[in-house]
Amino acid sequence: MSTATTTPATTPSPQPARPDLRLSPLHVLRSEWLKFWTVRSTYWTLALTAAVFVGLVVAVSFGMRALSAQQQVNEAGPLPLIPLSAGAQLAMIPLAVLGVLTVTSEYSTGMIRASLTAVPTRLPVLWAKATVVAVVTLVLTLVTVLLSAVLASAILHSTGGSLDAGDPQVQRIVLGTALYLATTTLFAFSLGGLLRHSAAALGVVLTLLLVIENVLNLLAQVVWKWLQHVTPFLPASAGSRLTMTEQQLTATNDANLYQVHLSAWQGYAVLVAWVVVILAFAAIRLRSRDA
Repeated sequence: MSTATTTPATTPSPQPARPDLRLSPLHVLRSEWLKFWTVRSTYWTLALTAAVFVGLVVAVSFGMRALSAQQQVNEAGPLPLIPLSAGAQLAMIPLAVLGVLTVTSEYSTGMIRASLTAVPTRLPVLWAKATVVAVVTLVLTLVTVLLSAVLASAILHSTGGSLDAGDPQVQRIVLGTALYLATTTLFAFSLGGLLRHSAAALGVVLTLLLVIENVLNLLAQVVWKWLQHVTPFLPASAGSRLTMTEQQLTATNDANLYQVHLSAWQGYAVLVAWVVVILAFAAIRLRSRDA
């Protein structure tokens, strides 16, 4: 006689919880910070920006001192502030290259696919890149502008050109020049993110800021006066008002036949609006189309 045995039911052991592999915004920011400094072009564009800005400000300051000795300098505000706008216009070129390459270099090498795989929501990658570019360029340009202002003041001291650090105009132009350059870099970055091609983005940025705007401003003065409705709202024309002295701003506004008058901060707001719109289109393309 055999006895039936029953096997007790076994309870399946719980599966270990899968670790959450999603990266936090802070991790994404740190990753983009490290990638930013591993690209060789970062160093030479930043170094070139500082060298070009300081070098041009010093050269213009010596030229102004020579002209001042001959009484050929028109008073357009505190003399040491005037060369800063010249330095900003030239330093804008290497910064535009930096802004574009920060985003397009990953597309050209295919590394962007790995970044987007690690961050499936995609947009944190774009925001982190923009944050890194903005912070680095703002710090660099602020230090560069401060150094250049000190040098310009020393060179022009014999002509009566000195700066008062407590003067609101001095503070606005020093900070404003750095903000203008950092925001222009973000403008180039946004176009790079939208076009995803280094040569195309650089061509559009430099042609628009250095050629088209200057041509339109010239035509608005001598041929098609109606363009004066438009030219104050072009990105560089608007943003550069933040680098102007009060006398230069007044002269610029008085030259507009249609009373399109923008203050320094209103002009900067126009430049910011350009960046926001283009960056929004870049974000939409990043979410909707494969890299």
